[in-house]
Amino acid sequence: MKLQWIKSAAGMLGAAMLLTVCAAPVFADTDEEQEVEIFTSGDYTYSLMVGAANKTEKAACIESYKGEIEPYLVLPDTLDGYPVVALGDTALTQCPWLVDVTLPASMVGVGNATFAGCTRLENYYVAEGNDYFESIDGVLYAEDGTYLVRYPIGRNETEITVPDGVYDIGYVAFGYSNTLETIHLPDSLCYIGAWAFAECKNLNHVEIPKKVEEIEDFVFYRCKSLDDVTLPKGIKAIGDAAFAGTALKEFTIPEKCVAIGQATFAGTPMDEVTIPATVTSIDFSAFGWLMDQQGQLYANTDFIIHGVRGTVAEQYAKDKENGNLFTFVEIENTTTTTTQKNPASITTAATGSQGSSGMSTGRLIGVIVCVVLLIGVVIGGVLWAKKK
Repeated sequence: MKLQWIKSAAGMLGAAMLLTVCAAPVFADTDEEQEVEIFTSGDYTYSLMVGAANKTEKAACIESYKGEIEPYLVLPDTLDGYPVVALGDTALTQCPWLVDVTLPASMVGVGNATFAGCTRLENYYVAEGNDYFESIDGVLYAEDGTYLVRYPIGRNETEITVPDGVYDIGYVAFGYSNTLETIHLPDSLCYIGAWAFAECKNLNHVEIPKKVEEIEDFVFYRCKSLDDVTLPKGIKAIGDAAFAGTALKEFTIPEKCVAIGQATFAGTPMDEVTIPATVTSIDFSAFGWLMDQQGQLYANTDFIIHGVRGTVAEQYAKDKENGNLFTFVEIENTTTTTTQKNPASITTAATGSQGSSGMSTGRLIGVIVCVVLLIGVVIGGVLWAKKK
């Protein structure tokens, strides 16, 4: 019987962070004002969780490891008699000495940033009898191998193929790999979690399978070598900073796309873009914004936006209040969305862009702000939801 667990108090580990396995037991905070109580047992600290159906049942969530350096770490299945069912967000962060980690049979959830900073991690293993996780060639999976939870970023592979049958790639699953250049994604894939490939500095080409309908927040954030992306026609939304800090010089927005988030293409070498009439929402600094050495965004006054007159493309290009005084080039309302590199005519842009001198970081999402958000997850337990 699958048990459902609820965290006994609010704190660093919340409901969203534990929903790593969407078919696994549900985790939720019961009181956001109450501080979580931390216990110590040997080399570990832990908090308690209670059963959703039976409040007398309790289980442990590991919050940190305090032991000696152990490259091949086998996590306990119990602490002080409580079954270990989860890893908190900072449980094993910044453990560069960790090479292999084995999850106990009782484990049903891990925090999204649990293994952040584990730069030498080569293998995830799962104890026999675990009903939720499994290890396939050292990669952590769930849901009978259909959900890729974590790839060990300490490996030196430059190219990998995600197995056919995987429909979900998890939050920060491949994030911060220093070696991966090519990742082949299967046709079965439907969902890619936020930060999934963030900071993969050598990743240079990605082809998104046709079943994926949304590019989540920060998915390819600061993939500095990424200069070629192929999106399926069915993409409906592109999230905040999804391609910020990449090497993209041109990009084709699918015609079914209706929403583009904040700072989506900020800090890229793009100098123009064609926005189809189907797009009805463009958030602040999505296009035409560069980044200085301090991480502050500023408008590129030479940026060109091609779009249909009267659509949000024109409104965005001429949004003086937000520092946008870009050149707007009118195109016909057709089904063609390919970026025009040599437009036949260019309308005169308004002058005196207030964005050219930079705007307050308090107003911008900014790439450096994005980094701060992630640090907040790792250090302070900011909660990010895994959306299904």
